[in-house]
This record gives sequence, C-alpha cells and structure tokens, in this order.
Amino acid sequence: MEPEKYCLERSCMTLGLGLTRKCNLSCPMCYYRQKLFSSPYNSADKFIIDNINKNLDEVCGEVSSCELELSKLVTILSEIKKVGTILLGLEGEPLCHSEFLKIVEICSHYSDKQIVVTNGLLLSRNHIEQFNRYNVTTVILSCDADNKETYEQLRRGGNFIKFCRNAKLSARLFNGETMIHTVIHSGNTEVVEKMPVLAHNLGITRISLAQLRENSWSEKHGLRRADEVHLVDCLTKMIRNAEYYGIKIIFDNFFAFGEQLINIKNIFSDYSNILLKPFSRCPYPWLFSSILSDGRIFPCCGDIKPFAIDSYNFESVFNSPEHRYLKKVWSGDEKLPEVCINCMIGK
Repeated sequence: MEPEKYCLERSCMTLGLGLTRKCNLSCPMCYYRQKLFSSPYNSADKFIIDNINKNLDEVCGEVSSCELELSKLVTILSEIKKVGTILLGLEGEPLCHSEFLKIVEICSHYSDKQIVVTNGLLLSRNHIEQFNRYNVTTVILSCDADNKETYEQLRRGGNFIKFCRNAKLSARLFNGETMIHTVIHSGNTEVVEKMPVLAHNLGITRISLAQLRENSWSEKHGLRRADEVHLVDCLTKMIRNAEYYGIKIIFDNFFAFGEQLINIKNIFSDYSNILLKPFSRCPYPWLFSSILSDGRIFPCCGDIKPFAIDSYNFESVFNSPEHRYLKKVWSGDEKLPEVCINCMIGK
C-alpha cells in the first residue's frame, strides 16, 4: 500500500480538540498566540491581565463565539464515529469552555480514553469527579517553574499557590495519572532543575519535558530555545534530583533531533528514571489530527495552516490531502517542505 494512503486502525489514532480560544492566562511562550491564530482575545492581552480577577465570561466576552459548540462537536464526533484517544488541550484553556464538563461526557462515547491538558488553575473537585466518572486517563498540568516568582512571570495572570493546591488535589483524588509538563527555554533554565522537588511535594511522579517552540509571540517577549550548555546543565541537575525523589522524566518526542538528540542520549544513558524514545520520522501524519474551535482541521502541531473541510468523516479528518502529502514526504518520496524543516523534528 502506498505510504501516503496508509492509515492506522482507529484505536491507534489521537484526535486533538481545540475547545476554545479563551484562556485565563497570557503566557509569553504560547504557540497559539502567534499571528496564525490571532483573534480579538489575543490582541487584548493587556486588557485580560488587568482584569484577570473579574468574571471569566466578562473578561473574554469579546470572543465568546470562539468556542466549539456542543451541537457541532456531536456532529463531528458522530461522523468520525470513534478513535483511540481524544486530547482536550489545544488553542486556549479547555476548562474555560462554558460546557467543558458536558464535553468530557460526550467525548467518552467516541473514544477509548481522554487526555486533558490544562494549566490547572481552574481545576476543581467537580472536574476531577467527572474525569473519574468517564474515561479520562491522564491529566497533564502545565508548569514551567518551581517557585512563585518565576511561575507567575511565565504564567502571566496565574497564581502559584492555587496551582499547587489544585495539583495536589488532582494527584490525591484523580483515579488516573496526574503529570506535569514543562517547557524549557531561555527564561527558566536556572529553575527547571528543581521541578522534581516540586513534583514530589505535590504527590506527582512524572514530568514530561519539551523545548520551546519558537514563535512570533515568544520572540516578542524575548524567549528563545535554551542554548546547548545551559540545556545540558539544567537537565543534568534535574535528572539527578528526579532520581533522588523517584520522579520519572519523559522527554517529548520533539525534544531534540539529530546531533543534539545523540548528545542527550549519550549523557544520560546511565539514568534509569528517564524515558527517551525518539523516532526516525514524524509520526503525526499517521497518528494524529486535530479540530480547532472554529471547525478547521489542524493536521499536526507544526506550521501547516489550518484548513476547512466539507465532511468530518474519519477519512477526511485523518487522511486529508495534507495528511497524505506529509506521509509521502516523511516516507522519503519527496524533499521535506519548509514547514517540516522549521519544525523541531526537522532540525
């Protein structure tokens, strides 16, 4: 079978859902805040931070329409029928969706499992009870610093004490796994080493790591990928701390590629508490697709522009012309396009 037409079984597929563009934070490294996803909300950054303590609907009222409507979600999922995993965590903060709890229930009928990616600040006992009631297996909490000052610089509008409280609640009450996701960049290499200590204090046993995906928004705020020296230094200290506290470190598949990946593997090969399983080609065209809050398809996590489709059947969502093209180039049939070369995996 030709590689560009090949599609895995439904149980292997992950469908990402962008539920809303609303967010209760304004993080300087956010990939979704660059021009491609510009909206009245994104351009009203200062307004939202100045009014962060107001009612969420009041603050985000300008973009109340930037939500995936329940009726449209049901239509989409009923056409796709079922997939292995539904990932709730693209674009804005999923818990900002006015019908988030209902969405978890709906998605349980169309997936084997669900994963929720959240900044954790809106997480409540009610959310966790809903996760336990349905098929949510993993809650991933975004956190990039172990202390109040740095955390609140990077998670603008956030509250470190509230994050810790909610993270402890999830670790204690959620029946699945609660883990921390940390993005390493030039603004946090000095504090990342202590993330395992924070995880231990919160009752969390896993941390996943990614490097900053540089974008126009992060550049505007002076954040860059960490240089090699600082990266290796902070990783060395972090992994030693993780080993001491019994924390598992999981490297995102896009964390490093090529020579940098080889160097990291050589440096940390003696540690048993890290998980680094790189791939030789990008798996996203074969395993993943996502639907944004406005209904457009986003075929991967890279720079390919989202596009509209006429029908949301399984073939259209997971084997679109864009998916087939990416499968073809990553199978070696054609030269990689610039969007892939610019992506982490293409470097």
